[in-house]
Amino acid sequence: MSNLKKLSVSKRVLIAFFFIIGMFVFSEFETFIAMLNPESEWDIKSVSVLAALILAIAIAKITKDSIDATLMEQQRKEQTLDSVSSQVMIADEDYNIIYLNPELMKMMTEAESDIKKDLPSFDIKKIIGVNIDTFHKNPAHQRGMLDSLKSTYNTSINVGGRIFDLIANPVILNGKRAGTVVEWKDVTKQKALDERLINSQGQIDALNRSQACIEFDPKGYILHANENFCGAMGYDLDEIKGKHHSIFVDPEYVKSSDYKEFWEKLGKGEFAADQYVRYGKGGKEIWIQATYNPVLDSNGKVFKVVKFAVDVTHLRDEQMRSARIQTSLDCVTSNVMLADEKNNIIYMNESVGGMLRKAESDIRKDLPKFDVDTVVGSNIDIFHANPEHQKSMLEKLSSTYKTSIKVGGRTFALIANPVFGKKGERLGTVVEWNDITLELAIEEEVKQVVDATTKGDFTQRLSLEGKEGFMLNLSKGINEIGEVSHRGLTETVGVLKSLSKGDLTEQINGEYEGMFNEIKESVNGTINQLRSIVGRIKESASSVNSASSEISSGSKDLSERTEQQASTLEETAASMEQITGAVRQNTENSNSANSLAESAKNVATKGGNVVSEVVTAMGGITESSQKISDIINVIDDIAFQTNLLALNAAVEAARAGDAGKGFAVVASEVRSLAGRSAAASKDIKTLINESSDQVKSGSELVNQAGETLKEIVGSVSEVAAIISEIASASSQQATGIEEINSAVAQMDEMTQQNAALVEENTAAAQSLVDQAYGLAELISFFRIEDADEGQMYAAAKVASMGRASTPVASKPAVASHSQPKPKVQSVKSAPAKPEKVTPISSKYDDDWEEF
Repeated sequence: MSNLKKLSVSKRVLIAFFFIIGMFVFSEFETFIAMLNPESEWDIKSVSVLAALILAIAIAKITKDSIDATLMEQQRKEQTLDSVSSQVMIADEDYNIIYLNPELMKMMTEAESDIKKDLPSFDIKKIIGVNIDTFHKNPAHQRGMLDSLKSTYNTSINVGGRIFDLIANPVILNGKRAGTVVEWKDVTKQKALDERLINSQGQIDALNRSQACIEFDPKGYILHANENFCGAMGYDLDEIKGKHHSIFVDPEYVKSSDYKEFWEKLGKGEFAADQYVRYGKGGKEIWIQATYNPVLDSNGKVFKVVKFAVDVTHLRDEQMRSARIQTSLDCVTSNVMLADEKNNIIYMNESVGGMLRKAESDIRKDLPKFDVDTVVGSNIDIFHANPEHQKSMLEKLSSTYKTSIKVGGRTFALIANPVFGKKGERLGTVVEWNDITLELAIEEEVKQVVDATTKGDFTQRLSLEGKEGFMLNLSKGINEIGEVSHRGLTETVGVLKSLSKGDLTEQINGEYEGMFNEIKESVNGTINQLRSIVGRIKESASSVNSASSEISSGSKDLSERTEQQASTLEETAASMEQITGAVRQNTENSNSANSLAESAKNVATKGGNVVSEVVTAMGGITESSQKISDIINVIDDIAFQTNLLALNAAVEAARAGDAGKGFAVVASEVRSLAGRSAAASKDIKTLINESSDQVKSGSELVNQAGETLKEIVGSVSEVAAIISEIASASSQQATGIEEINSAVAQMDEMTQQNAALVEENTAAAQSLVDQAYGLAELISFFRIEDADEGQMYAAAKVASMGRASTPVASKPAVASHSQPKPKVQSVKSAPAKPEKVTPISSKYDDDWEEF
C-alpha cells in the first residue's frame, strides 16, 4: 500500500482501471465455472464471456508486468531519494505534500520546535498531505510563482528563526505540470557562520587598517606583516619575511625558558595577550598592546599565529604616569575620592576608605544602607539629603569649592575640584575628604582651655584619650604650654607675692627657655636690682636720718640763738635810743653853752660835772659800741653759718632726692636770707666801726674837754670855742647815731625775719626727720637679707630723736662747743654725683663743729 502511495497519479489511475476490470472479470468467473460444468449449456454469450475473460487475463497479465516494472523503477527512484543527503520534498499539482525523504524528515524533526514558533500547529508526523502554503506568509504569491514555474527556482524562507534555502523544480508529464519537487537546506548555521566570517573579515580588515598585524608559522617565523607593523618597527616586509620573531625581542629574553615556553603555548593553540616591549630597527624600544592568536586548521592543529598589535608607547608612558599618580594617591594620607562626569564614584584611595570604614557605624545612623565596600560604583548623591541641588552645583563647578557635611553625627570637610580633559571637556570631580569631627571636638576643648587661660586659669588640660597623630601632638603641645605657663607664672606670682610683702630674697629658680627664660632673667634681674637699690636706699635713708637729725638739732640751736640775737638787738635799739636822746640833749646843751658862754664861768663848775658825766656816758657809749660790734660779729658769724648750713642742707636735700625737694626750697630761702643778713650785718659792722671810731674820738675829745674844763676857768674864750666844736661834733654824732639807730632797727627787723625763717627751717628739718623716719620704715618693709635690718633704722630714729630733744645752752658760745662734730655719710647714687663741700676757713672751725 505504501508503494502505491509512491506512484504518480496517472499510474495509480491506470492501476485502478485494471483493478476494476479484474473485478469485473472475476465477478463473471462464477459464470465461467458454471459453463465448465458439463451440465451447463454452451452458447455464444458464454463463449464471448470466456473470450473476454481470457483477453482480460492476458491484458491484466501484461498490465501487471508493466506495473511491476514501473513499481520497481519507482522503488529504485524512491530508494535513491531516500539515500541521498539532500533534503527532498515532493508536492502534487495541488501543492499537497506527497513525499519527504528521510534527510528532510530528520531536518524537519530537528527544526520542529523552532518552526512551531511561527507555525504552532506544525507536526512533522502529519506533514504528508499538508499543503505547501503553510510555509509561506503570502501563499497566493507563492502559488502564482509556482504555477508559472518552468525551470529551477532558488529562494529562501525564514521560519521560526530558521533559514531554509529552497530549490524548486516543476514535474512535467505529458507536457503538463504534475507536481513540484523541492530541495530543502537548513542554512541557519551556515548563514550565521557566513555572517561571522564576513564580520570577522571586516574586523580583520578594520584591524589591518588600524593596527599592526603580523603572521607567524607555529615556530615563530614571519609569514607576512602589514604596512602598519612594518612602519611601526621601521622595517620593510622583505627585510623581515622568513625571519624569526626573536629579531624584535631582547636577546637575553630570547635565551630564556620563558620565551621558549611562550612559543610552545602558542603552538598548542593557547591565546596570549599582554603589553610587550619590542625593539624595532636600530634598537628602538617600542611598547605594544598585542594579541597572539593561534589559527587552527580543520583538524584542530595550529598552522599559523596571527598577531595584532597597537603601539602603546605613549599610552604606556601615560599609564605609567597614571599608575604613579594612582599609587601616589593610594599612598597619600589625604582622603581622595574621584567621581566621573555622572557623579558615579569610580575611585577612592585607601585613606578615604579607612576613614569611611571607621565612621561607617556613625554614618549608618543617617544612611542605614551605607556600606564602604559598595561606595565605588555608587553615585555621590548617597551622601546628600538634596541630591538635585548637589548635582546642579557640581555640574556648574568650575573651580575649587569647599564645604562641609554632617552625617551620623560626624562632620566632614570637603574640597571639590572639577577634572577637565586636554580639550576642556568635563571628565569628573575629585573630592578631598577630611573627617574633622575630632578636630572640631579638639577645637572646642582648645577653646575652653584658651578661654580658661585668658581668664588666668592655667590648670586646664586637654585629654589625650582617643587622639593620635597630629591631634595627639597638638594636645600634648598645648598641655605642655599650659604646664610651662602654669609653672612659670606660679613661680613668678610667688616671687611677686613675696615682693609685695617686701621679701626680696625670693627668685625664680625653674629651668625655662625662650620668653619664659627672658621673664625669669628679667624678674630675677629686677629683684636683684631692687635688692641693690633698696640696700642703697637703706644706707641713704640712714644717712638722711642722721643728717636730718643733725639739721633739726642745729636748726633748733639756731632758732634759740636767733631769739637771743633778737633780744640783744632789742636792747641795743633801746640803748641807741637813749644815746640818741643823750646826744640830742648834748647838742642842745652845747648850743646853750655857746649862748651862755658869758655865764660859762658860773656854769664851769656845773659843766665840769656835766663833762664828767659826759665822759662817763661816752665811756658807756664806747662800751656799748664795742658790744654792738661784738653782736654784729656774732650776727655775721650766724649769717655765715646759716649760709653754710643752708648750703649743706641743699646738698643733703639733693642727696635725699624727691623726699628732700621741699627741704631744698626752704634751704635755698634760708640761704638767701642768710646772704641778705650777712650783707646787712656787714653794713652795720662798717657803720658801728665808724661809730666806734667816732665814739672813741668823742671819748678822747670828752676826755680832753674834761681836762680842758679844768682850764675853762682860765680861758672862757677857749671854752666857747671848744663848746662850739663840741656842738658841731655833737651834731655830727647825732646824725651818726641816728643812722646807727636806723641800721639797728633794720637789723632788728631782719633778725625777726631770720627768726621766722629759722623757725620754718626747724619745722622743715623736723619734717625731714619725720620723712626720713617714714622712709626708713618704708624701706624696712623690704627684706634683702635673712637678718631684719628694720631694727637698725628704728634704733637710728630713737637716737636721732634723742639728739633732737637735747636741750641747748642759753649762750651760743657755750652751745657751739658742747656738741661733738658729726660724721656725714656719703649716699651712693647711680644717677648723680655728690656735691663737694667747700672747705671752711679755720676762722670758722669752732662754729662748724655745731653741725
